[in-house]
Amino acid sequence: MSTVTLPSQILKNIHFASSEKMSEIDNETVQAVVTSPPYWNLKDYKHKQQIGLVDSYERYHERLDRVWSECQRVLRSDGTLWIVIDKIMQYDRIVHIPYDIVGRCRKLGFHLQDMIIWNKPTAIAGMSDNNLVNKYENVVFFSKSKTFKLNVPRELKMAPDFTKDGRLTDFWRFPVKAGSIRKTPAHEAPFPEELVQRIIRLSTNETDLVLDPFLGSGTTMKVALELNRMATGYEINPDFLPIMVERLRGVESIVLTPKLGNFT
Repeated sequence: MSTVTLPSQILKNIHFASSEKMSEIDNETVQAVVTSPPYWNLKDYKHKQQIGLVDSYERYHERLDRVWSECQRVLRSDGTLWIVIDKIMQYDRIVHIPYDIVGRCRKLGFHLQDMIIWNKPTAIAGMSDNNLVNKYENVVFFSKSKTFKLNVPRELKMAPDFTKDGRLTDFWRFPVKAGSIRKTPAHEAPFPEELVQRIIRLSTNETDLVLDPFLGSGTTMKVALELNRMATGYEINPDFLPIMVERLRGVESIVLTPKLGNFT
């Protein structure tokens, strides 16, 4: 276990509590929420109050609804919510979590902007013998209002992510690198930094505040700080702190620069 501590500017913005209530964050201060919530009844994150492991499917979504409602409260009027989520196999049936989240978030008042395909070419497992091999997850993209911040890039590279004339598509190809899970043994589902980088660049400007209500190993916070954004997040299990320390090692100099400004 690492003995390295985090600068106070980072540590005070990591809240070890449920994100069903985010009272530490003021209304309309967050520019973008970037997160991947726990999948229903799939992984054990070693905390008795975790969302999803022992909850019924309806209870799972009721608790997520509280998180999304809090995200709506803290988002600026032109803010956006990005949820990385996949379907799962439970009790010999496919559970389409992304589509259920879409329906419920729309009822909460969010505007669905897109369901981006995150293609994972290195995926090799099928859900069962009766299913096709799953090669993608959804990145569900909501806005708080009809007017929202989006910095659409134009790059002549990375096909099929971009068209021939450089326009970004809704098909993103980011392989899950070998060993990425082994590097975060206490957290079984980290998402690639490149995916988070694209979302943050799309949805924020420098010094904007980024929130991850399911902080996990700290990927979203690490990427946001490296991109000169402010970052905050919630993680229900304090045992993940040593993992966060390792992930955030080296960002201290970034955080302490005057350009970043003050945290919330």
